[in-house]
Amino acid sequence: MAGKTTDHLLRRLARDHAEILSGYNRGEFKTVRAAARAAGIIKVDPPALSELRRAWKRASPEERATFMAEISGDKGTD
Repeated sequence: MAGKTTDHLLRRLARDHAEILSGYNRGEFKTVRAAARAAGIIKVDPPALSELRRAWKRASPEERATFMAEISGDKGTD
């Protein structure tokens, strides 16, 4: 993730989520990223949603149009 270095995350935690930073410093979180996720700084999509987004980026315009028609209930004239 661009801009999400450890130092950056620590600064964000210190600025906006001191209680979670304290928990991190006490060892309640294994990593800075885990603390940042708990604070809502890093968002984690469900695996299926991530897969759908990756597939959408790879799909051709025609595939996207077909998919959109199918989910909207417009089956076309096959």
